[in-house]
Amino acid sequence: MKVSHSESETSTDELQWTYDAEDAVEVTLRDRMQEFYRNRIYEPGVVVFDDWRFIVGGFILLMYVLVATIGVWLVPYPNQPSPFTAEMRLAPAFDWHSLLNIGGFNLAYPTFHDLANPLGTTQTGRSIFGLVVHSTPKMMIMVISGGVFATVIATLLGTVAGYKGGRVDGAISMFIDIAMTIPGLPLVMVLALAFKDLTVFGIGIGFNQLGALPEPFNVLRPATIGMIIMINYWGGLGRAIRSQVLTLRQENYVEASRTMGVSSWKIILKDVIPNLMPYILINFVNAARFVVFSAVGLYYLGVLPTDVANWGVMINDAYRQGAIAGLSIWNWLFPPVVAMLILALGLILLSQSLDRVFNPRVRTKLSSFDEIDSDDDDIEEVMNE
Repeated sequence: MKVSHSESETSTDELQWTYDAEDAVEVTLRDRMQEFYRNRIYEPGVVVFDDWRFIVGGFILLMYVLVATIGVWLVPYPNQPSPFTAEMRLAPAFDWHSLLNIGGFNLAYPTFHDLANPLGTTQTGRSIFGLVVHSTPKMMIMVISGGVFATVIATLLGTVAGYKGGRVDGAISMFIDIAMTIPGLPLVMVLALAFKDLTVFGIGIGFNQLGALPEPFNVLRPATIGMIIMINYWGGLGRAIRSQVLTLRQENYVEASRTMGVSSWKIILKDVIPNLMPYILINFVNAARFVVFSAVGLYYLGVLPTDVANWGVMINDAYRQGAIAGLSIWNWLFPPVVAMLILALGLILLSQSLDRVFNPRVRTKLSSFDEIDSDDDDIEEVMNE
């Protein structure tokens, strides 16, 4: 009986221990979910929505995305009107009507000259507003493709060089140094001319061939242009990431993973790159801003294909018609310039706000205030630092 009682107690204890273990696992999973929500959603959300730069920059980029996706369907493509009359040439944006004239001072108010062309027309009668709208999708594709290309190449080479070290580091560092020493603008100009009509193994991969592809495959042309613009931009970013990895690979959690026999690629993907994401995201936005100015400048110089609607092409055409010498056709010159500057402003504001999101000082102070009962004024004071 004694033995039986002891066995019963032992069985009960094991059963109770099993229940306790299950409860512990359940609590641990719940805590992990709460920690993930807090660190990845709540705290970044509090920081970004308290920052006016994120709100304004995000709104600007959202507007450009809507114009690139929905606006092109609402606004007709600005083909040359047929039949073409002299009245359609260089139509102004506004007509000014005199309201009051006192001693030679004329007070006037504007009205749209033609609601169908709210920004006027070009020398060939094409709508300037339509050109600005239909230039936006290709510009956004170039921005995304160029930014992703430069960031991915820099992250891949920088992390591998910094983590592996030795001969691998030496070879990759030499390749990065070579890329950084090549002048960017001449290289891009040479590649742009080479890709104008390029055929490899009977397959046309040049700008002319890619532009002739049907929708939606013709987006490969602006995507290719974006990558060519960033052909050696990634060098400086890759070297900076390598320096960051040289420090991260000495951390305890990386050493622990290496001791446990985890492969190098898993350590890079799970331990190194996640800690570099704040730096990578901020530099991606900066790279996208670089694409905007470079693309418009190269289109203006005529290096890139000029047979499509683009802000740089518009600026070049307006310049040839004497827009710089006088303001008689300001409505042709200013819209593409303003569109370019507003997009760059949105990217700058977004980059600055992301820097604040990933600032450990702000996140640490926010966590300390959430752990104790603090009023909204104290939290706002921390957010404004």
